[in-house]
Order: sequence, then structure tokens, then C-alpha cells
Amino acid sequence: MFSLAVAQLLLLLLQPIPALAADRCPPSMVLIPGGSTRIGAGAQLPEEQPSRSLRISPFCLDRTEVSNDRFAAFVAATGYVTVAENPLTVEQFPELKASERAPGSLVFQPVGGSGPFEELSWWHWVPGADWRFPRAPAAT
Repeated sequence: MFSLAVAQLLLLLLQPIPALAADRCPPSMVLIPGGSTRIGAGAQLPEEQPSRSLRISPFCLDRTEVSNDRFAAFVAATGYVTVAENPLTVEQFPELKASERAPGSLVFQPVGGSGPFEELSWWHWVPGADWRFPRAPAAT
């Protein structure tokens, strides 16, 4: 049910940005060159858009991962609110019930069992999950 929302979010994140020169990246970052790729699967999956070519502009990426402490300092300094901390809007997702638009995140959970691959899902929607509470506040 949420795979369409995730796909739409990924498409927004993949929108082209202005090209960057290597010297425009801060010393703590490295330039990732742009390129072309194909996204979408057409009729293979109902939530996929048709296959199409996408150009990704160069971008800067931190040389190391961002720790929770460093991200918390960023949030405190800027007031940033993650996508997982905001409810989905009625305008974007009119087909969802209010409870399905609650803030939350997909959480990776290994699957047990031996059913067909299509029936096994490693990702589960967890209302209230975000970067501070990866399993939701009630689980901590």
C-alpha cells in the first residue's frame, strides 16, 4: 500500500540539480559524477511507472556516515523535520485513511519462512518510526 508513496518520494529525490564542480564540494565531501540510468518497470509491478531514462546530475556526498549525534545537532540548529516525522497529506494521498497518513517510516525486518518471494517482505510500515526511534517511540 505504501510502495507507491515510496516510489513517488524517490522520484522527487532524483530530480536534477544544477551541476557541481569538484572544487564546489567542501573538504569533508567527495563529488559523485552524474550519469544516466533507467528507472521503472512498466507492467511488471502495478506501482511502477513505465521504464524511462533518467539523468542524474553530479552531487556532493559526505566521505563518512552521519552519526545520530551529528544529525541531532543539525536538527537542533536548523529545526529540520524529516519526512518520517510529517504526516502524509490528503492532497497527495486522497485514497488513504487518516490512520494510514500518520507519521512513520519503513523499517527493515528480516523475514522468516519459506513462502514465495512475492509474499515475503523485508520492509514494514511502522507508524511513529523515525531517525530517533527506528522501531517507533512505544517500542523504546
